[in-house]
Amino acid sequence: MSKTAETKAQRDQQIVLMRGLGCPLIDIAHETGLSVATIKRVLSRHKTIKGSLCSEALAEARKRVLASSANDENLRLLTATTVRSALVLTDRIQVEALATLDVLNKDPHAALIRARALGSLSNVVKLNADGLRSAVKIAPQSEGDPDEELPEIVVRELTDDDVAEIRRQQEQEDIAMGLAPAEVDQSEMSHE
Repeated sequence: MSKTAETKAQRDQQIVLMRGLGCPLIDIAHETGLSVATIKRVLSRHKTIKGSLCSEALAEARKRVLASSANDENLRLLTATTVRSALVLTDRIQVEALATLDVLNKDPHAALIRARALGSLSNVVKLNADGLRSAVKIAPQSEGDPDEELPEIVVRELTDDDVAEIRRQQEQEDIAMGLAPAEVDQSEMSHE
């Protein structure tokens, strides 16, 4: 087999493997430097469907990708940069959250807008961290992995008393924050 045919066979194998693992065509094209049309022709020739690899081949592919990425200096640098950025943003969010608490009594509306913006930024940081974790942690999760355990959710119907208590607590919080006027006792008004 000639060097060119061997290289083409390796390239085709990589394309089939990536598509079998579920990679989008555009990602395969980017990775291989080929056009999407060429990728489609290779996949058609090998009758490959997205996500068609069996679990054993998928496990083997995960091992190879994990082994190759462990040696990839670019991946390590990207991971380190992403982690540093997330830490910087997290620190900034904490500082801004404290500043928002200071503004709360002076301008509750401005504090609410800042709090919403900080909540959105916090979600972006978390999604970024989750994406990084998924990208770096390619191997399947073990059954005892605490990251994959979901909390138990208890659902119960609220009684009228529960609803009244929650509303009372909310009103007290609003009064404490200066967002709602304190209720005036009607009996006090009749004596005046």
